[in-house]
Order: sequence, then structure tokens, then C-alpha cells
Amino acid sequence: MEELLRDTKCGREIGKMMKKKKLMDKKNAFSPPRSPKSPVGELRFEKTRFEERKEPDQIPIRVKTCVDETTCEIPTFYSKKDPPLRRGKLRSRRNRYRPFVPKILSSEDLGLKQVDTLRRVFQHETRKHNHASMDEFVSIMKSVCDIPSFMGSLLFRRILNSKKVNARSVVSLEMVLSYWNRNMRGLGYAERLFRVLKQRKDNDENVIRDDDLRPLLDEIVSTHRGLRFLDDTPEFQEKYIRTCMSRIFYNLDESWSSRGRITLRSWQQSDISETLLALDNDADVNRITVGSYFSYEHFYVIYCKFWELDEDHDCVVSFDNVREYQSLFLHDFTTHIIIRYIVRRCWGTVIML
Repeated sequence: MEELLRDTKCGREIGKMMKKKKLMDKKNAFSPPRSPKSPVGELRFEKTRFEERKEPDQIPIRVKTCVDETTCEIPTFYSKKDPPLRRGKLRSRRNRYRPFVPKILSSEDLGLKQVDTLRRVFQHETRKHNHASMDEFVSIMKSVCDIPSFMGSLLFRRILNSKKVNARSVVSLEMVLSYWNRNMRGLGYAERLFRVLKQRKDNDENVIRDDDLRPLLDEIVSTHRGLRFLDDTPEFQEKYIRTCMSRIFYNLDESWSSRGRITLRSWQQSDISETLLALDNDADVNRITVGSYFSYEHFYVIYCKFWELDEDHDCVVSFDNVREYQSLFLHDFTTHIIIRYIVRRCWGTVIML
């Protein structure tokens, strides 16, 4: 009331003042609260005093000095004394490998110290008879050299074949040490497994073919704990073996023009050696985190998709079956590429499972 009386005495219009006050109240009601003022902000906007302009000669020049002295020291890129390092990637089609830790042997495992350990463990396990059966030999090679059990049996037969005594069921200590010093000592872990699988010695090609991998997969299917349910279904055993071989060759075979050849270089740079070692240590084939070559879940997905493509269910998928995939989804040129460059290397002009 006092403000109204004061405005009336001064001759101001009461209606305009009331409208202006309502607008200000309405504006303040919808506006957010203001933050408190910072003393730093007030100092920032203070007017600086006028300073006398300096001449160019009076302005000091700042020289930036190098603080990090390690940048001047460039390490050596390569030395012949450095051991060969294995990488977890191949330079070819795609980054197909998960990150993995390669198994690198120490200098003791590459030299004569491992031979002495092998001799001592062999004598202890055989109770100084110096003759071991297949089961004893597999456990010795697993504990001393980390050779997977399903590859230890292959090595056992390889030693017997080298001495041409196939009828015997035991190996002696002299036979084992002679074969090991001649073929295995001084080699890396991946190359040792490669030598166990490689059967052909008549040619100089350092490659593995499908007939070299077949005994390994037969041993895995017959001895692995996670695949015992396949004992009563031999037809699924054969399909599982063919699928695993196809996956291995697809990932490791870099030469598309050949018909199933894995070189030593591709074997060393891949994760197949670490996958075989993890497969021997784990009872579940689907739980291997290194590589998925032997996963039964993956095999069953492939088998179901194959069954959809195979209309007459004769376990053969031809060019016409692939062409009918997803209602003629693939172009004829794409289908020809699949049959020519991927399928022809293993099965010819059809896909068999």
C-alpha cells in the first residue's frame, strides 16, 4: 500500500507498474537459480592497467629445450643373436586369431638339460627297466616335454617305425633318446608338434597334408574325455573329423592354389599348437579359449546349416544347392568363386560332410 500511495503522489500510472511487477515475478519463477560468484571469475574480468608497449628488441625470446633425453637413443631394430619371436597374427586374408600367448621354450628345454631330465624320469617311471609301454611313454612325454597325450601315442608309433620294430609294444630308453636327439632337440614347441605329424620323408617339402592330420583327429575323437558321447555314433565321428580338418586348413593354409598344404611358417604363426595343448588339459572341447577348431557346438551349427542346404540329404551339396541358398540370394559369380577356390581344394566340385 505504501508503494501505491508513493506512486500516486509522484503521478505514475498504477496499471503499468502492476503489469511490470507481474512480468518480473513470472520471469524469476521460471529461471534457474544462479550460482554463487567465484572470486577467480571477478579477478578475470577486472580491467587491467595500461602498460607501456615494449619494443621488439626488448621482448625476451624463449627457447624450448629437450627435456626427455631418451628420445635421442634409438634401440637396435634387429640382431642376429635375438631369438626368433612368434607372432599371434598372420599377414593373409583376415585377422583370424584371437590374442593368445605363444608357448616359447627356455634355453634349458632346448638343450641337453631336458635330455637329462627325460632320462631320469624315464628310469624312475619304468623302475630302471628302461622299457616303457605306450601309456607310460605318453605320461612321461606329457610331464617332461608338454607333448599332448593324443600326440604322444603318435610319437610312440613314430619311434617304433624309425627302428622298424612295429611288432613291439614297448620302447627302450636308447630308442627314445636317439630319436629325440636326432629330430626334436633344439626345436621350438610348435615345430616339435609339426615334426610329430609330418609323415612324408621322401620329399623335401616341409608341409603337412590332410593324410598327416587324419591320425591326430582319430586319436582326439577316440581318447578325449569330452567326445565320449560320440562312441556310439560313428557317422557323426566322421563328420566331426572332416569339419575340424576343414577349419584347420581354412585358417592355416595360405596358398589358395594348392590342395590342402600347411607350411611350417603358417603352423608356427598360428595358434594351433596352443589349442592342442589346451585341448589336452581341458575336458570340455567347447571351453577352449585359444582356438575353436575342435568345438562341438560350432560343428553342430555347421551341420544344421549344411542339412538345410542339402535338400535330398545325401550329404553332398552341389553348385545348385549353394545357388538356392536364401532364395537365390547369392549371385552365380559368387557361387562359382565358392566352389572354385574354397571347395575344390578338398572335395572337388561338391561339398561333402
